Amino acid sequence: MSALKKIKKKLKKNVDQIAAISALVGGAGFVHYIIPTTFPHLYYTVTDPFITTATEQRIEEQFGIDYEGDSTEEKQKVLEEHLQEIYKTNPALLSHCGKIVLHSETVTNSSFVKPFLSFVGLTRPWGTTELIHSGLSIVAHELAHLVHHNAPKKFDDELDLIFGGLYGKGVKKVENEYRWEDGSWGPRNGFVEPYGATKASENVATYVAAAYNPYFWKNERLQQSDKYLKTLSLLEKYGFITLKQFEEIRVKIENKK
Repeated sequence: MSALKKIKKKLKKNVDQIAAISALVGGAGFVHYIIPTTFPHLYYTVTDPFITTATEQRIEEQFGIDYEGDSTEEKQKVLEEHLQEIYKTNPALLSHCGKIVLHSETVTNSSFVKPFLSFVGLTRPWGTTELIHSGLSIVAHELAHLVHHNAPKKFDDELDLIFGGLYGKGVKKVENEYRWEDGSWGPRNGFVEPYGATKASENVATYVAAAYNPYFWKNERLQQSDKYLKTLSLLEKYGFITLKQFEEIRVKIENKK
């Protein structure tokens, strides 16, 4: 297919997306308050067909993921490296992702958009992951949300047997981050961080993100609760992490090396 045909095909697809988004969101005030990334997304949808780098093409061809957003190839390469790492360790994390939108600094720092972007990553249940920053753990965190959204109800039932009614207890929000009520941060009561204690979906996503931080699992606090190994075992059972990841983490928690 020629480059011109590819542009026309992508442009038609993106025009259809714009029409669908416009039909869904209604008025501008509602859009800005409820879906703060809609306007940047519309901008990327319009401009993306005309700006295609070699890295963007590789991302789309290697992983079958549509890429939109930042046209800076250096930043795209960082994202590509993280996607390669995730694909190498656990390709199942990518199985439900159809599109990644990497927000550019030009757009996110604009006075029109910045006040409404208080997150580093956001996942849409229909398969779109939006990123303000593309760190490895952030990408893994957002992809985990998509896997969780498509997981069977039995997974949530089994997770609830471990954590029961612990969500939302002992946690407070300080500006734009969560901490334990005593102001501390870090693993506690089976959660890897305070944000994970807010609800089940964030509990799962913070666990998966931490699976890409090998140093985290050497924390002695993890030995104070059997919930960590129980949760990791459950995540392995449903494909959030691999058996290899589970065994490597288990060894660190049990302090065997």
